[in-house]
Amino acid sequence: MNEFYEKEKISLFCENCGVRIQNKDHNNNILNNNTLFCQYCGIEIKFDYEFSQSNIEKEKISCNSPLERFYYDFKFPKIFKQNLVIVISRLSYEPIRGLEQILKKKIKNIELTKELLDKLEAIIKPITKKNIKSVYLKNLYNNMKTEEFCNFHKILREIINSNSNFNSDFIVFLRWIINRVFIITKEKWKKNNIKKLERIIRTDLKNYFPICSNNFIKHRNLWEKSNNSREIEGLDKKRVSNKVKNHNRYFRNPININLEKYVKTVIGDYKKKVRFRKRQVKLEIGASYFNIKSNKNKINLNRGQYNYSGIVYRIIDKINGKMLYGFTTTSIEERLKNYIEFAEKKRYSPNILKIEQEILNIKDSGQNVYDIFIIIPVDICFNMNTLRKRENYWINKHKTLDFNYGYNSNQGGGGGPKIKLPMFLIAEYIAKGYYISEISDLLFNKFGFLIRKKTISRRIIEYWGGKYQAQKKFLKKVLIMIIEDGYKTNDIINAFGHRGRHLIERIFPRLFNGKTFTEVKKKILTRLVRQLIIEGMGQKKIVKELRRFGWTEINNCIKQEWGNLREARQILWKPLIMELLRNDISGPEIFMFLGYKNSTSINKHNQLIRSFFWGMNTEEAKQFIKKLV
Repeated sequence: MNEFYEKEKISLFCENCGVRIQNKDHNNNILNNNTLFCQYCGIEIKFDYEFSQSNIEKEKISCNSPLERFYYDFKFPKIFKQNLVIVISRLSYEPIRGLEQILKKKIKNIELTKELLDKLEAIIKPITKKNIKSVYLKNLYNNMKTEEFCNFHKILREIINSNSNFNSDFIVFLRWIINRVFIITKEKWKKNNIKKLERIIRTDLKNYFPICSNNFIKHRNLWEKSNNSREIEGLDKKRVSNKVKNHNRYFRNPININLEKYVKTVIGDYKKKVRFRKRQVKLEIGASYFNIKSNKNKINLNRGQYNYSGIVYRIIDKINGKMLYGFTTTSIEERLKNYIEFAEKKRYSPNILKIEQEILNIKDSGQNVYDIFIIIPVDICFNMNTLRKRENYWINKHKTLDFNYGYNSNQGGGGGPKIKLPMFLIAEYIAKGYYISEISDLLFNKFGFLIRKKTISRRIIEYWGGKYQAQKKFLKKVLIMIIEDGYKTNDIINAFGHRGRHLIERIFPRLFNGKTFTEVKKKILTRLVRQLIIEGMGQKKIVKELRRFGWTEINNCIKQEWGNLREARQILWKPLIMELLRNDISGPEIFMFLGYKNSTSINKHNQLIRSFFWGMNTEEAKQFIKKLV
């Protein structure tokens, strides 16, 4: 960064935070008042106007502030400096959070003076001399490994300790980050905690450092030149140094994925499968039907298919024949389990229900509750009003409020109003990888009322059986479609935003039975290549069809699975050709089916058949196969 320009106006750097003063009217302020306030940290900048304007105009200064000199330094990759900002922010947040107790003031009333900034800097400055604790290095941005970050941090410490100019630039950078964290903490302060601090810090700082611009690409090329490599603009070019190859994933600009397109496809298919029945379903079947677990499951499984509101159930005491009626919006097994759990919790409570007291009596006598009580559904309802009315109907019909006949403690029909949530919209948010807390925020922004995370979780359980099952139903299908189109890890991380890294590292293995992204991608690529080979495509056509995967990846897939394309055809075509010959399909028709042109000669047909069937021509192979049947 050795560019210089002739100064036309007075330029100042704030000694407190290191930011260049960019106010257009700062010249007049200096001339009239001899003072100026930094627009970032608010510290007063004293200026002694001792030299003439002509001297100022002739003075030459560096075109970059200390912040820019450090942040755009080509010795370190972009990803390391992004994560360094997050790590320093995490380190800064702890002492800033403790200021309330030390100063006995609320954080919003504390001002960041130069003395306070010096003390905060002294707490964090040891990172220039020793390693950072692992607790601050969790969940690094853009899938960076802790070991990689520590390696670059070690290099950073060596340069800081050996280069005084670099050290001073880094200190300014450090103080600036502390100042930004302090400002953000004051703005976002709530119950002594900042929600998802690293995301807020990263988003806030990106507004001040456009590190994805062409300016960064220029310095990236300087970094590559310093490592004996020619200037490159992408990863498709060859002959780069080993050091660059090891870090090339940091420099590859991700391809934009139209995530909305994939989500709409998945949700559209789901809408076609889901059917709604706006009528009452009355179950005229005996209790013995539900003694078989598979029959019970049929009712519960219909929850996702028909989207009914709930089930009215009957609990029967086998010993005395007493009954209890109620309704549930989840599953009947879950409801009985809740009764048993609440009975133990309310053992000494005066508000214990009749059914709960009976459960305690059974448990105290040493019997198994599940051997005494059976629970069966009696009604399936498609709106909450009907559900409550049917519960009330069954309670009155069998007089279960009377302890001689049943265990009901109230008339039923209660439970409060149930919030209706948009089923397909929640499915769409899940397909986009949103967390439940984010779904709550999105619904608030869209409809204007706040829905608790617990309520959303319950609806997800009701609709699809749980968050994990919903992710398998929607998010997994979206990921498979994206991988089939040949997108790479960085592309997916970029498409899903701050959720991308967590998605690849944590959620992805759960959705794909413990398999990593690389393993799943390899399996999908093998399936796609297999299908295209069966369709008769050669390697060039396969690469053209699957162009995002690239020649090398497809070639390696064929080598690992079959050895070469010829062997792959032997393995994949032979069973298919045998079946076609058995059905008296002619040679030309077979080869047209396999992708050959209609003009292909008979000799070519026979030559290929001979290679598959031990030197036989088409007719001989047909007779031989028919004899095998």
